Amino acid sequence: MGCSQLATKSIYAQACSDAVRTRIWIIGLGPLALLLGNRLTSLTRSLRVSNERFMAATGWCPRFPSVREGYLAMAETPVSKD
Repeated sequence: MGCSQLATKSIYAQACSDAVRTRIWIIGLGPLALLLGNRLTSLTRSLRVSNERFMAATGWCPRFPSVREGYLAMAETPVSKD
């Protein structure tokens, strides 16, 4: 599969909650997602895309091979107050 891993909505949500050391508080989004709008877009959309051609053409590879590793790294990084 190369140097990046696919993630389902549930894997994505679990990785996000693990990174901030809390439980998943949104389980069934459904109509509620429509009320919250763009704030939940990353958890409500389901796009099947591949970066395989891009990686082959450029040699690019994601810094973090999985969403879990990426979220954990972001959670450990202090936020700049600029």
